[in-house]
This record gives sequence, C-alpha cells and structure tokens, in this order.
Amino acid sequence: MKPRRPNVILVMTDDQGYGDLGCTGNPWIQTPNIDDFYVESTRLPDFHVSPLCTPTRGGIMSARNPLRNGAWATCWGRSILGPDETTMADVFAHNDYRTGMFGKWHLGDNYPYRPQDRGFEKVVAHRGGGVGQTPDFWGNSYFDDTYFHNGEPRAHEGYCTDIWFDEAMGFIEDCGDQPFFSYIATNAPHSPYYVADKYADLYRGNEDIPEPEFYGMITNIDENFGRLRALLQARGIEDDTILIFMTDNGSSGGIVPQTGAGYNAGMRGKKGSYYDGGHRVPFFVRWANGGIVGGDVHELISHVDLLPSFCDLCEMEIPDHKPWDGMNVAPLLRGEAQSLPDREIFLQFRQNTNPPEMWTNGVMARDWRLVNGDELYYMPSDPGQCNNVAEQYPDMLRRLRRVWLIRTRFPSAPTRRTRRRSERWTCWGMSHGTRITSGRP
Repeated sequence: MKPRRPNVILVMTDDQGYGDLGCTGNPWIQTPNIDDFYVESTRLPDFHVSPLCTPTRGGIMSARNPLRNGAWATCWGRSILGPDETTMADVFAHNDYRTGMFGKWHLGDNYPYRPQDRGFEKVVAHRGGGVGQTPDFWGNSYFDDTYFHNGEPRAHEGYCTDIWFDEAMGFIEDCGDQPFFSYIATNAPHSPYYVADKYADLYRGNEDIPEPEFYGMITNIDENFGRLRALLQARGIEDDTILIFMTDNGSSGGIVPQTGAGYNAGMRGKKGSYYDGGHRVPFFVRWANGGIVGGDVHELISHVDLLPSFCDLCEMEIPDHKPWDGMNVAPLLRGEAQSLPDREIFLQFRQNTNPPEMWTNGVMARDWRLVNGDELYYMPSDPGQCNNVAEQYPDMLRRLRRVWLIRTRFPSAPTRRTRRRSERWTCWGMSHGTRITSGRP
C-alpha cells in the first residue's frame, strides 16, 4: 500500500521582516511559539522573496518570476496572476489533496482570478491588498469584519488574524484522513496597525520600537501559530505535516532606516527595497516523518522554489504547466545534497502598469547582489551592503548585467531543466542557459 502523502500548511504573514522575530535576534518582540518552532525546524537563513506583496504571492503560486506571470505590482491591473498559469493549488488538487486558502490572496478579486477559480476548494478571504482597502467589503477594519467565503460575503466576530486561523483549523478538522494543503496568508502585520491593546501594550513606551501595534500584531500571530500546532498535535498529525512559517517581504513597521530605530538583523533596506532587508525573510519548515526537523541550509533559495520542491516532497504528479523558474530544493531539505548549482535569482517589481525598466531591479547569485544595474555587493564580507565593489570586480558585474539583460528583454525565454528522474522533476531555473560561478574575491 502506498504511504499516505504528507499534509502541507504554508503560513505566510504580511510585511513582517526577517528581524521581526525573537528567534532571529530581535531583543524586544515576544514570539515564543514561533521561536520554539524555529528550534525544531529546518531553517533557510538565505531565503528570499520579492520586495512586495503581489510579486511574492504570484511567484509562490506559479513558480515563475513576475515578468513571466504578469503580477509585478500591487495594483494598476498588475496584481492579477495570468489566467493561464498553473497554480500551486491546481497541482495539489490534481493529486487529490483538499485545498484551502485563508486570508490575503492579492492576485485577483474577480472571476477567473479569485482563489476559488485557481484550485482552492475552500476560501475565506478579504479582497484587495489589505483589509479595508477599496476592493474589500465596505467598513472592514480588522475587527468584526465581513469576509468572502468562496465569493459570498459573511459577517464574522473577532480579530482578522484569529478568524483566518479559526477557519483554517476548521478546514483541517473537516479533512479527516484525506491529505490537505492549507494556505494561511495573514493580512497582519500590514498597515494600518490595528490590534487589541493587550498586545500593543507589551511594547508601548519603548522608544526603540517604531510601531508598538506592529509588534503587537506579530505577537497575536505567534499566539495563533501556537494554537495551530496544538491542533495538529491533538489530532496526531503534526509529524506527518509539512509546516512552514515565512513572510512575504521585508519589514514595514519594524524599522525606520532614517533614524536607525527598530531591529533589522544588520541588513540594509525594508519593504520595497532591492537590498536584502527588502526580500530576505524568515523561512522555517518542519516535517518530522520526512526527516526535516533541524539545522540550517546555507544556500540561496527563493519563493519560486516552493512548488517544484512540494512536488518532490509529496511525490505528486505534475500537470502541464509553463516553464518554471523555481528549483527543486527538496534534496537539500532531506540532507541528500549539500549545495545547489550556481544560478541567478531575479527581483522584479514595479508599481506601474508597464513592466520594470531596465536596470531598476535586482539580481542575486551565490554570495553576490546586483542592485539597480550598477551596485555590486559581496555578501560574505558585506552583509549590510555598504561597499559597492563594482569597480573592483568588473567581470562579475558584466556577467550579472548580461543575464539580467536577457531576462529583462526576453522574460519568456525557456528555462533549462534536467530530465525526469525517478518520476520527479528537478527544475534548475537557469536563466536562458547562462551559468555563472560565485567568483569569490
């Protein structure tokens, strides 16, 4: 008899940066449940997303970069995932998983772009890019709101984050013995910073904390994450569940770069920045029965790698799809490999209907960052990205500019892959066949 496939729960918060957790060094914030999970999980300390909400979400769902899937902005008609993209939920549903989405979608509010049109059978969500924004239900304000259940408005009592977790936990219980994929995408701690006083009061009066309510929202998320784990343990399914905690971009309310207030783990930049503070985020994963239970994986890994990796971890049949930019990193998580092939990861967004202009985005390679086409940083010796070494290493600058140029001008260039091995895809995501070396100084 074939072993039961693992459940998958992806918890992603909104606008929470790498430094907005106790386990990543923040000296003030209280996140005991996520801190405990950090100790028990496999950590990816060099994990990156896009610098803004929609591009990250589109990349996760499609395993493709923003210029290829069409979702490179948070509005202007470019917060909609292309209709012919095969989504993560489509793949899970194709493999007889129950699928549920709870919270923030931000990839289209109308047919055929809603989450219930893109592979999710159970959806409880707000609209737009945040609770109370123009597309959302009129009057929503984080408390006692009306949210959409598979498109139908339904009034709720309570705080938004509590509701997302309540609904997700109900979905998990309803799944019984059938494997499920649950995507819990909180709108918190995105602005406006609204939370009950009992959470914000923990941080008020501390001049080093820019937004006490922002931290309070994260402590509430932590409380709900603890509730989720308690449910999994009570049902006896935690060890057979791939549980992930991550965030969608750099911090919004946790730091003030102009004054130095807050904590940013030594990084430069915040939400919306091509420096690492804008896109390097926490990523913790645990699957005890799959041997993913501890240690750090020190490789450059991206959000577009999640879907190819899930296909391997869950041994799923892959339906037809457009070429993926992501890479299967499951062998790293299982300890079967120690490193990945050299590759480039592209950072693409623009708050405009038109695609990003040349040399206004970023590209990453192992140990290297290219920002705005002319700033080159060697990360092992300069994690704060203070010293532009473009003049000292012109060969590396040319290589990264060249591969970036190819991807900017030809976003649909084919992605190179290996062949199918043991009925699993390994998608290396190389850029138009271009391969570079790390080129250490």
